[in-house]
Amino acid sequence: MPVTFYPERGVRPDQAVRRVRLLARSLPVKSLLVRSLFSLACSAAALVATSFAAAAAYPEKPITILVGSATGGGIDLLARNVGKLMSASLSTPVVVENRAGAAGLIAVEALVKSKPDGYTLLMGTGAVTALPHQQPVSFDPTRDFSPVTLLGSSAVYFLVNTDYAARNSVNTLADLVRLAKAKPGQLNYGTTGPSSTTSMTMALFENRTAIDVVPITYKGTVPVAMALLAGEIHIMIGTPEQVQSQLSAGKLKALAVTSAKRLPIMKEVPTVAEAANLPGFTSTVWYGLLAADRKSTRLNSSHG
Repeated sequence: MPVTFYPERGVRPDQAVRRVRLLARSLPVKSLLVRSLFSLACSAAALVATSFAAAAAYPEKPITILVGSATGGGIDLLARNVGKLMSASLSTPVVVENRAGAAGLIAVEALVKSKPDGYTLLMGTGAVTALPHQQPVSFDPTRDFSPVTLLGSSAVYFLVNTDYAARNSVNTLADLVRLAKAKPGQLNYGTTGPSSTTSMTMALFENRTAIDVVPITYKGTVPVAMALLAGEIHIMIGTPEQVQSQLSAGKLKALAVTSAKRLPIMKEVPTVAEAANLPGFTSTVWYGLLAADRKSTRLNSSHG
């Protein structure tokens, strides 16, 4: 179900951004990634607010942000934070609408079919540019979309169920590789579709390690995490804030991170390059706001 954020009367854009920055700083250290998302949301809201303001009589109606995954995941969280700030900054309702399924294709096609008037935006990820290379689609990313702003990027973690890891002596990523080689085609991982960061990261990992792991598709990262906890799948590739409480409770175990260096949020977790002896292995997901057609040209014109 879509969620709508309504502006608070009498709050200036600079006040709204300042409030969220204070809120971000007040969050606990374990929510470092969430704090980062808040900071990104502040920057995005400020950029979109000032850019839209340059257009006459804009906005005159609610703005919709489409999200190609189920509620509760990292992308959904980011969209909702951006929506709150945009609503306060633009003094207009902002609707976050989840169109989960088909690796984000449903949400992307909804943007393509929308009016190119700046009132429908997409919380985009790498799937937007990957989809056309994997299946026939009705859009061309370079022709049909215009970037409003890049929100940032994030590395992802290889995660396993702690009980499963204990039963199979999987303490490191190298152990997981040995298990996968001993059981070719028997291990699986959760994904939101072939164009997702999860699938592309795993494809690269399979290629570099000569293993064969089966994909199991879900409509979002939250269902994937629930499946991992329930023992329905063996591996998840995701960000730690998606499963922070389960990691803290020891129900899940992070084996490695796909960044070039270890991340401050979980310094004890090695990189994939370290853990599996794969020099140069990295994988990241980017997040950004996209508009239909070329209408965001006017949004960004005042920023050079």
